[in-house]
Amino acid sequence: MPPRRKKVFGGGRKKKKISPEPVVDIQVVEKVYLDPWCSIRSPYGGKLSPSDNWTRLTAEYVEKRVCTVYEKHFAVAIAIGGEAPPSVDAAIEMVLAEEEVARLAVVATETGCATTTAANTTTTIATDTTKLQIAPPKSIDTLHLLNCHHPPMKVTAEILSRLVALSISSCQLNDANVGQLLENDGHPVFLRSLALENNDLTTIPIRLPPKLTSLNVAFNKITSIGARLNPCKSFLYFLSLEANNLKDDVFKDLYDLLHLRVLDVSANPRMTTVDLPTLPLSQSLKQLEELSLGQTFLGEELGAVLKQMIALKRLNGKIFSQSMCVDIVALSDLQHQIVADDENIKDSATCSCVEGNPCISRYNCHVNIWYRRHEVARLAREDPNFTREDFLSA
Repeated sequence: MPPRRKKVFGGGRKKKKISPEPVVDIQVVEKVYLDPWCSIRSPYGGKLSPSDNWTRLTAEYVEKRVCTVYEKHFAVAIAIGGEAPPSVDAAIEMVLAEEEVARLAVVATETGCATTTAANTTTTIATDTTKLQIAPPKSIDTLHLLNCHHPPMKVTAEILSRLVALSISSCQLNDANVGQLLENDGHPVFLRSLALENNDLTTIPIRLPPKLTSLNVAFNKITSIGARLNPCKSFLYFLSLEANNLKDDVFKDLYDLLHLRVLDVSANPRMTTVDLPTLPLSQSLKQLEELSLGQTFLGEELGAVLKQMIALKRLNGKIFSQSMCVDIVALSDLQHQIVADDENIKDSATCSCVEGNPCISRYNCHVNIWYRRHEVARLAREDPNFTREDFLSA
């Protein structure tokens, strides 16, 4: 019997419907920039206080990387890239390339090979930039721009958010240029030091970083301060307003600064006759350690004010003492005093309790914190809702 054949159906199986692939909504994750000094602690283990920030800024710490840009670096960037005005990032790359060429020249000299002379340094940078092992710009934490007349100075967030010190001097910047720079495309700015000397500013910049410790706006055209310093009032330690057009009421705008220690208001021609003794000194002005007034106010009207500045150590760049006070103000009640009394040698460092480190000296501590300094320090370390202003302004 022949084998049965399988039936073949003409229609075959039904074809499956091909459904379109689901569209995946790819969200671009915005890059988050962290504070370069967020992991650094004070000697006592807490966060850095304004005094600690100032000390660190003025010291040569190990990881400090400084980049100084001059007009010539912008010229090289224009010659290579053709973009005018060139970006600050391009000029920084020229500086790093120049440093690498100099390093290779030293290595070549030590090994006895041919060196790169200063005459063809620009040519070497222009032709071999891609071959050089240039350190990434993000390794820079201190940037100086000197005599670079290419406003506005636009620095990308990739670099600006990693800087702790920025100096832009003699670059013809105006208020709009600086405001746009500090806006940083909406990204945070963690600057501790900002120097804008010898530009065309007419007011204190807006959007100052909250942890700004040092601000230098000397040799500008600033006429008033107002509330522009409020964003950094808890950290500002050094303030230079030298050679501006400030009026006599400038001291009233400084009353909210909690940790101001160095103040320079010299060479302001519009500050001529101010009755300083009638102004009640705030706690911040009483804690000044260095004060520069120039020759404008050196007269008898300073006597009552100097008596209140118990922490003052330097006046107009000179070591302050009661004997100097006699020479300047001719106060009869100070003529027979010793060079410095107990009030002048008090330790007036910033209260560290609000940073998580209990003060070890009563003279350091805030008057309302000393007897509960360990409790306040513990709250500063452990309580996420802790605000230093609540304790310092009490």
